[in-house]
Amino acid sequence: MDFEKTPFQGFAQAVPEERSSRLSARFSSPGGRLVAVRSGDAHISVAFGSRSWCVNGALSGGLESLVMKRRRRLRKLVPDAELIRRRAAGEPLRPLASDYKVAHTTLGRYFERPEVAKQLRQAAKQLQAEQRAAAARRAAERRLEQEVRRKAREQAAAEREDARRVRAVVAEGISRRRRPRSAYEAWLDERDERRPLTRADLHSQSDDIAARAVAGGGGMQDVIDATGLRTLENVVRLIDPAILKNAYDNDLLRQAQPPPPA
Repeated sequence: MDFEKTPFQGFAQAVPEERSSRLSARFSSPGGRLVAVRSGDAHISVAFGSRSWCVNGALSGGLESLVMKRRRRLRKLVPDAELIRRRAAGEPLRPLASDYKVAHTTLGRYFERPEVAKQLRQAAKQLQAEQRAAAARRAAERRLEQEVRRKAREQAAAEREDARRVRAVVAEGISRRRRPRSAYEAWLDERDERRPLTRADLHSQSDDIAARAVAGGGGMQDVIDATGLRTLENVVRLIDPAILKNAYDNDLLRQAQPPPPA
């Protein structure tokens, strides 16, 4: 026995034929009958030959969702240099696709283009060169820090030795308990008892500026900014190592402190 299909069953088996806009579509059923579907804000009508039926708002939400999904899929990718750079750095496709509001498959096809693949290789080489340069810069900074700390230790040890020698000469002079026999001998005794100038005695204006910056808790970058010497190499070459050692110590204290609450 043959049963006549209801209008909704006929629509469920309809095959899309063409779509001209987001608000209208035409379907052809397997039997060859033309089905017209028009979606508005709250009304949909379906016609099967001479029969027609309408459902008020029954399918509008589904069609609107389908249209919006299709529009999102068809959104054009707008690539830029940052996209190439992030992909060359190894960032996965899905986070990139989320940031650029496209499907990850769209990005995958884009990166497969020969000209884009060439750009990726060039960007990867540039990133590797930048990473090597950054590593070399960090190694040079560590060497400079070690040099500063070594000079500060040697300078402190030399100043302690000079002070010890002066004290010994003074003690010897006192123990002799006699006056110099000539002016020359008196000059020699005075010279031996004289304390040599320390590095602090020879401070320049830049040394004084750096010392004030470090006393306020500043690190190496603060010393560079305060003195206007522009580079770490200039600071290491011109500023008292004892001051720079304290600046490095301040940097270590900053790194050890927990970050401020957000």
